[in-house]
Amino acid sequence: FSIGYIVSLIIKTGINAALSVIAFLVAALVYTLISKLIIGKGQVLQLFKLIAFSLLPAIILMFVLFLFKVIGFLNTNSVKGFMDFLALFAGLWSAIIMAGGIKKLYAVTTERAVLVAAVCFLLPFVLILVFGLIFLGYFFF
Repeated sequence: FSIGYIVSLIIKTGINAALSVIAFLVAALVYTLISKLIIGKGQVLQLFKLIAFSLLPAIILMFVLFLFKVIGFLNTNSVKGFMDFLALFAGLWSAIIMAGGIKKLYAVTTERAVLVAAVCFLLPFVLILVFGLIFLGYFFF
């Protein structure tokens, strides 16, 4: 590997880290709004900490992917399938941490905590679907 390749990966990682902080802030504001709508309570700083903690499995997975990419281990199909499984596991682990944290933070029932966590995790997918359909309809029909 060349030094330039490794430096470019480090720079890309730094840019992604800066964008992640901005995404954390936006997510904390959105989660606060959703929790106020469903539960009636919400604190931006507490939810910011909870989001950061709940995304720890994904951060660990990104680090593992970075290491695999640097050493060239990610090019085989068997590893890609295993990494997909790890990504699914990390997502479920994050959702469980988020629901447990909301339950503890707001002292609500498990059902309400799971509802808030589910809405927060599914909202980006719904928005992507809606805007994708609007985009398709605008440009292709």
